[in-house]
Amino acid sequence: MDVQDNFRPIREKIYRLEDARKIADFLRSCSSHPAPEIAIVLGSRLQAFEQVIEAPEKIYYHDIQAVLPSFPTCSTEIGKEGAFIFGSVDGISVLVMQGRFHMYEGHSSQATAFPVRVIKELGVQTLILTNAARGLSPTLEIGDVMLVVDHYNTERGSETHPLAGINVEHWGPRFLRCDSLYDYNLRRLARQIAKEKRITLKQGGYIFVSGPSYETPMEEEGLRNLCEKRRGWGRLLMHVRHWLSPRDSAARDHPGGLVDRLDRILNHFGMHDTAVGMSTVPEVLVAEHCGLKVLVLSGIYHVTQENTVKLTAIPHYEYKTHKRVAFEMTRRREEEYRQSQVAPKMTALLRGLVRALGDTSDIAMDYDVADIARWRFPTTLCVSWHRLILGSTSVALALGLLFTALEERRRRR
Repeated sequence: MDVQDNFRPIREKIYRLEDARKIADFLRSCSSHPAPEIAIVLGSRLQAFEQVIEAPEKIYYHDIQAVLPSFPTCSTEIGKEGAFIFGSVDGISVLVMQGRFHMYEGHSSQATAFPVRVIKELGVQTLILTNAARGLSPTLEIGDVMLVVDHYNTERGSETHPLAGINVEHWGPRFLRCDSLYDYNLRRLARQIAKEKRITLKQGGYIFVSGPSYETPMEEEGLRNLCEKRRGWGRLLMHVRHWLSPRDSAARDHPGGLVDRLDRILNHFGMHDTAVGMSTVPEVLVAEHCGLKVLVLSGIYHVTQENTVKLTAIPHYEYKTHKRVAFEMTRRREEEYRQSQVAPKMTALLRGLVRALGDTSDIAMDYDVADIARWRFPTTLCVSWHRLILGSTSVALALGLLFTALEERRRRR
């Protein structure tokens, strides 16, 4: 079957509660596994996680059209065939969504996030989203895994918002608060698992663009300046972090080291890393609207051109003399590195998260006040000394100018 024949974009279709329940009943009838409480959406190049799923049962998207003809089908990209996968990971029942829908394929934002509604009707409580992103910060390198703590939505128009249209009170309120979209307890659990598995887990903000074109250098600079705070001591620490960042992956993936501690301090300064992608945010908004706990992990598969040249260690003269050769070498090295780094890390993190969530089905962890205070106290102290130094310097300059003016006035007399 031709890809174009299998692809039908949906622009004006409004999905109802009955549609989500109908698909959920169909998925239950096709699976023999118990009802899952954990759902995972796999991003690009994460097929390796399917190998750890025990007794998988696939229900392809085009099979769901027998129940709901308007349900979106697979991606326009060749080689992608989306499906819901019921199975278990280490004896814990999970639901895995292989392949997602994107706005750049012609789907509306409501259609891209509609599978989250279906997941909610299946009784899922926790949603783990993964994606492929492009790192904008100089501290992000190909092969890193970033824990998303916040996002910036560039598609905030009423026509492109996933919650626009008729609101269903069964799912959530008309106006959604977005001050705590990413569950703190899940983020804390992810950091703990990454530390146990000796994986450096970056933290940062995710910028959503509809795509499909990548950003121009001016757009990259604008998005970076829009979402990153580089002022005062934070700017100095960011330069120190970039200078100390080792290029060796074995040395870089060492939790508890100086680089990792600098990352934590920078996070408390509000200076998170920044990545940009073309998915996830509509699903996060709909998941929060439905009352699901959300965790987002981004695999850094691309970086800016200046970081790419540094990563591949191509000499500047070679890059200037043989641009095409350098470009092909860069692209080949990037693909090899991202395939060998991101997928194993993401698979290990997802497996650890499923095991931890399965052991404690309801992770009603409280905020660790002592842990927060231990990291916030040095930050507050640094900010206080920063203000004290600036304040005392300003007072000294003001007094110096005052005494100079008085002395000049006395001389004139």
